[in-house]
Amino acid sequence: MNAPVWFDSVRGRVAEVLAGAALAIAEPGICLIRDLYGRVRMAVPADFEGQEEARARVERVAKALEAALGAHACTAESAVLFVREGRLAALRTESRELMPGVFWVDRMLSGQDWWAVRGGLESEVRRYTLYSVKGGVGRSTTAAVLARHLARKGEK
Repeated sequence: MNAPVWFDSVRGRVAEVLAGAALAIAEPGICLIRDLYGRVRMAVPADFEGQEEARARVERVAKALEAALGAHACTAESAVLFVREGRLAALRTESRELMPGVFWVDRMLSGQDWWAVRGGLESEVRRYTLYSVKGGVGRSTTAAVLARHLARKGEK
């Protein structure tokens, strides 16, 4: 059984996959997008769709990402987005360069920048987040159980 891939290690794993000699992407400007669910997709120029060699190259990368990222990857079949250049340029303005010619975009639910995770906390306060877009999954019950557990330990 493979070890889980942690959210904070996804960017590093993506960089490792892309740095692999057999998976090198020669075309600059590709964007990797981590969506609200933490899954990674690849946005590539729309004209790749009609170029057999370029399409095969990005499909190989998508399969390698699926294998390397576990639950943080989309299936290889849905991981590649063919995007017009204007939209790619807009994505690049919202991104940070992961490696030369490859950009990383984090889609955020709030104004928090996932990229800017700090090594240490400024205070000792711990925060817990229970999130799901679907209702009826047990968030309130989980929050109540967590609150009772913390209270029994003398925490607020």
